[in-house]
Amino acid sequence: MTTVEKEVDVIGSLFEALIGDGFTGYCCGPKDDPHVVIALYEWPEHVDVITMPQKGPAAAARLAKPAVRIPDGELNPLVLKLPTTALWAWVGPMDIAVWALLDLPHPECPGAPAAEIQAPASLSVPRDQQRPMYIRVPDEEKARTRAVRLSQSRPPKIMSKQFFYDLVDEVDSQRAIGFALNFTKDGKLTFGNFKTLVGRTAITEFTEGFFSRISEVKHRVDSYWRLGEQLAMTNGRVTFTRLDGSAVTMPYASVSHFAVDATLLTHHRTYLDPSPVVGVTVPD
Repeated sequence: MTTVEKEVDVIGSLFEALIGDGFTGYCCGPKDDPHVVIALYEWPEHVDVITMPQKGPAAAARLAKPAVRIPDGELNPLVLKLPTTALWAWVGPMDIAVWALLDLPHPECPGAPAAEIQAPASLSVPRDQQRPMYIRVPDEEKARTRAVRLSQSRPPKIMSKQFFYDLVDEVDSQRAIGFALNFTKDGKLTFGNFKTLVGRTAITEFTEGFFSRISEVKHRVDSYWRLGEQLAMTNGRVTFTRLDGSAVTMPYASVSHFAVDATLLTHHRTYLDPSPVVGVTVPD
């Protein structure tokens, strides 16, 4: 795979992940090789947007939504001509831009950005780079799930059993990005005998790949132990339903290391044998 092909592949995987988390996608150009992809998430009074070109850095921002409502099914004019001011903005590598955007709190939650700043020019698609568009609309349930997740303003679940209930719920609901957001930006995941993954992008891509090899997964958390200020363990049982409809249930255990504030994972190890599910213990 050439460097250009890898860049296109990265754009595609990040775009799919955003659609899976409730964003609406707009692609300039052919479906198999878009010139630029844009994803929007619309709050009642705000819009979160990210522009990912094939070449150059991505740009992400939170904008105040115009007063004029866009009828459902019509192209949102914000896609091609965005406001010149923003409440928050970031420009940089695509994967970091995606995570920066997804880390933003609900617009009405404490800590949400509110100061008006200059929006990056690269957020809009220049006229000479615009192409015919196609739209990818998110699943309504996924959009609702994201809104609920981001609207939670209760105190963080610091290393509680509820943290792990919610963690496995992200997996059981097959929300790869939701699962990855429980890790620090450089957090690690070790799953069975697979190699250790570093960073939210790698965790998301691996998790999505694993989901593609099963039809359903269901966890049961049996026990939870808190071992000090930054370490916890759990065990239970997990049932995987294969693509052919057959199922296998097996025990699992996890060891979780947390960041200093004990709200995000720095390293999560899950001990189980995935070979009955994927057919091999260690992938190529």
